[in-house]
Amino acid sequence: KDDFYSKLKSRVDTYFKSNKISKHANRTMWIKTALIFALYFFAYAMILSNAYSGLALLGWYFLLGFSMGLVGFNFCHDVIHGAFFASPKLNRIFSYVFDFNGESSYIWRVSHNLQHHTYTNIPGHDEDINKMIIMRFSPTDDHYAFHRYQHLYALPLYAFTSFNWALFSDYRWFDKKKKKGTIPTREVALFFLFK
Repeated sequence: KDDFYSKLKSRVDTYFKSNKISKHANRTMWIKTALIFALYFFAYAMILSNAYSGLALLGWYFLLGFSMGLVGFNFCHDVIHGAFFASPKLNRIFSYVFDFNGESSYIWRVSHNLQHHTYTNIPGHDEDINKMIIMRFSPTDDHYAFHRYQHLYALPLYAFTSFNWALFSDYRWFDKKKKKGTIPTREVALFFLFK
C-alpha cells in the first residue's frame, strides 16, 4: 500500500515536472476564480442595493446561492487541499472563505481531505457518502422505496447542501468529534466564531 502511494506520487510529480505544469492555480484558474467572485459580489451588491423586490430579489438570492456553491466547490476546495497557492500559509488563510460561506473548513480538511480521499466511497469510512438516508450512494446502504426516484430529486436536493452543512451536519460531526476530544482548542474557537 505504501509502495503504491510513493510510486504514484513520484509518477505524478515527474509528469508535472516533465510537462512544466504547476501544481497550483494557473492563469485559467485565476480567471475562473475572479469571474466567480465577481458574480458572488455582484449578486450580493444587487441584494444590498434595495432596488429590487419580489421575484427579481429572489433571482438575486438564487444567483448569490449559486455563486456561493461555485466559490465553495471551485476555489475553497482547492485552497483547503493546499493546491491553489504555492504558499501553505496563503492556502490556510483563504480556506476561511469556506467558513464565511457558512461551512467549516476544519471539518472539510478532516472529513474530505483525510477521510474521503483516503477511503473514497468506502461505506463506513468515507463521510462524504455517509450523509443521509434520503440518498443511497452504496449498494450496502439500506434500500428504501423512495430511492427509486433519487435520480429525479438528487439535483434539486443538492441545492440545499450548503444549508445542510451550515445548519446541521457540521454541528453533528463537530459534536461527535468533540466528545472524543480530538478537536484542537483553536479549531473549537474558530468553529463557533464563524458559525
